[in-house]
Formats: sequence, C-alpha cells, structure tokens
Amino acid sequence: SSGLLDHYVEWLVNNQKLKPSTVHVLVVGAQQYLRWRIRRGDNIREMFKPDIPKLPHQTPIILSSDALDLYLRVVEDWHEPVRTALLVLAMTGIRSSELVGLRLGDIRVLRDGELGIWIALDVMGKGRKQRIIPALQSINPILHEYLKGWRAERDGQWLFPGQKDKHVTTRT
Repeated sequence: SSGLLDHYVEWLVNNQKLKPSTVHVLVVGAQQYLRWRIRRGDNIREMFKPDIPKLPHQTPIILSSDALDLYLRVVEDWHEPVRTALLVLAMTGIRSSELVGLRLGDIRVLRDGELGIWIALDVMGKGRKQRIIPALQSINPILHEYLKGWRAERDGQWLFPGQKDKHVTTRT
C-alpha cells in the first residue's frame, strides 16, 4: 500500500516535473518533519521510504549549438591573445585558471597515422595533478596561425602572455 510520501513523490515528479535528485531532497525534508511530529506525540503512521524514480544519467549541455556558434563568432573579433585563449577554452574544455597558466612547452603535438595530428595540452590541474587535455582537431590551424603570427613576435614562456612578463589573467 502506498503512503503519503509515495503520493508526494508522485505529485512532485508528475505534476511539478522535478528531477529525482530534487525530489530526494524534498522527501528527506518531509521525512525529518514527520519524525519531528512523531517525537511531539502526533499519531503518524507513514512509512518513510517512498519509491523515488531513477532516471538515466544524462550529460549536461553547457552550451547549445546556437550559443556555441554565437560565442565563436563573437570571439573572432577580439584582440590577441584573448581571442585565441577563448577559442582554446571552447575547444578543449580546460578550466580558465589552467588555460591562462599554460606555457609554450605545455603544447603537445600527437601524431596518429589514421587520425592525423592532434594537439594536447599538458596541464597542472587541481591538487597539483598533471593531466593531458586533448583538443578538437579544428584548433590545429588556429593555434598554428597564433604561434606563427602574433605569438612569434613576443618573448616569454607563457602561451597567452599578459603584461610585465606575466600571463593573461582569468579576469581578462
């Protein structure tokens, strides 16, 4: 037999269209409230374990295709090195704090007979863990143009140099 919490879950999922994770949080709150009422001496006969539906994990979409297209069009008009940094950001998924700290030596060129040339970034991530981030192949000509053009005319170790021998900031 279904109890009050089962009906509550059904209402939250079907009528309110809430995700199971949200439903779970609300049910936990309702359970705590009912336990408090029982401790006060109220006669509540509900069971506290309703069936919360499980949904298959879905990868979240950070940017829709239209939003990404707009982002790429807007970035094209920016000045260097910010333009290329923002393109690399979109084509790798790298954290912005990791992106700005990239050095020229952190670029890896990987060759594969079937896939061609791939660019990967050697990054010192959170917790001082080293990781390699592959880039979409469409970044190859962008980085090539940047490195042979604007970046070749500047000194220093940073892939995206800022002012006074420092890298660009995440705020930039």
